[in-house]
Amino acid sequence: MSKSKKKVKKPKKYVRPSRATGKPKGRPSKYEGKKSDAIAFNVSRLGAMETEIAKTLGVNIDTLYEWRKVHSSFTEAIKAGKAAADQRIQESLYTRAQGYSYEEEMDEESQSERTGKQTRKRTYKKHLAPDVTAQIFWLKNRQPEIWRDRRVLDANLTFTEEDKKKLADAFEEFANGE
Repeated sequence: MSKSKKKVKKPKKYVRPSRATGKPKGRPSKYEGKKSDAIAFNVSRLGAMETEIAKTLGVNIDTLYEWRKVHSSFTEAIKAGKAAADQRIQESLYTRAQGYSYEEEMDEESQSERTGKQTRKRTYKKHLAPDVTAQIFWLKNRQPEIWRDRRVLDANLTFTEEDKKKLADAFEEFANGE
């Protein structure tokens, strides 16, 4: 019994334009100019990553990367959206590191024989203390040379000829098992 091999056509990476019209062959692009740019901006402004942006636009992640290469306005829209999201997070981290006050409304119930059960809203002012973890994170990223956990030590060692001979002898004894 002999098995016949089927030829499998490999997909072409480059689509040759039609000789008659000069237009590329294949399916038209889903990229819609300003509409696609606006969607990418708004989704990335909400904190979406590239895979989520591609899913929202209804395209494969590879297509999204291709659009970023070909359409500079698309790339700028994503960058601007991400910058806006990063700015909001930075402001939130800064506020949390400093601590802040806020007002909270609560319903209070009271009972009296004359009026019965009553509910009224009261506003309380609360204070959230500064968050040490947020402060550490902020300082490690803003001043890494001061707040970094890992210190880099510059140890320039100078050995005399006598020191070198002692080290060589010690290594030799170790290698020989003495």
